[in-house]
Parts: sequence; structure tokens; C-alpha cells
Amino acid sequence: MVPANQDEVLAHAYLRFQADGLLPMVFSEGETSLRWFLETYRSMHVVAGMDGERLAGLGWLNKIIDMGTAGWKADCGMAFFPEISPWSKVRLGELFIDCAFEELNLQGLFGTTPEPNRRALRYAKKLGFQLHGPIPAMSAWEGKICAAYISSMTRQQWLQKLGGSR
Repeated sequence: MVPANQDEVLAHAYLRFQADGLLPMVFSEGETSLRWFLETYRSMHVVAGMDGERLAGLGWLNKIIDMGTAGWKADCGMAFFPEISPWSKVRLGELFIDCAFEELNLQGLFGTTPEPNRRALRYAKKLGFQLHGPIPAMSAWEGKICAAYISSMTRQQWLQKLGGSR
């Protein structure tokens, strides 16, 4: 679901990530990536993940690219607040991926995760992303250049993970 009041939701999420000390994890390249996100989010597809009535986190698609006859692909990112249960994080991630493939008809998703962010790498694998790497000097973590993994998933891989139920 794309929030109707996207500015308000993003402002709330930003303040929560900042208060929880999570901005360096969500925006691993520091102020540069945060500034880019804030300047370009209106051209992104942003989804607010809800856990009941409270904001649980965000998912976003950017760099949505037309691959011609192969279809569309997009860079994706997800970030959740620490008090959200692991099960809820997985379920919200699955709903986000399902939205990307079913509602937006994308054919592929990809993302970049700094190698030191082991929790995010485990999460990506749990959701069904394939990890490629590490690729040296691809990202930053805690103010230092580091290797990163590229994660990828095709629509076909997603359907296979679901057991071909669609």
C-alpha cells in the first residue's frame, strides 16, 4: 500500500529511525544516501509496512528500469523498527515483494547490502533473494568503504518460492 500521506509517513519513519539509532544501517552511505532518498522519494514506490495500527517499517522501489521485452526491474530496499517481531518482518517483506511482482508487474528485484550488515543479508536470504558477492568497495558501513552483496530475485523465482500457487 502506498501511503496517501507519504510525506508524513516518511517524516515519522525518519524520526523513528533517528531515535532508534538506525539511520546508519538504513542509509549505509550516510548523509549522501539519506539526502538522495529524501530528494528522490517522490519518484519511488514507497510502501508503509503496518503492524496493526503502528508503523512497522518501510519498503521502497527506485531505479525502476524498463528492460524492453524482458519487462521491468527495480532496486528495492526495506527497513523495519527493532520492536517488530521477526515473523512480522518476514511477512511484511513477503507482502512487499508480492506487491512488486503482482501489482506492479515487475520481472525482477535487486538490492545492495553492505557485507557487515549480516542481519540484513540473512533477512534477504530468508525472503528468497539470491546473494552475489561480496563485491569489493561497493558500499559503505559506519563511515568506511566496504564490500557489499547484490541481492536479486526474479518473478519466476518468487513464484517457485510460493510453490507455483499463482
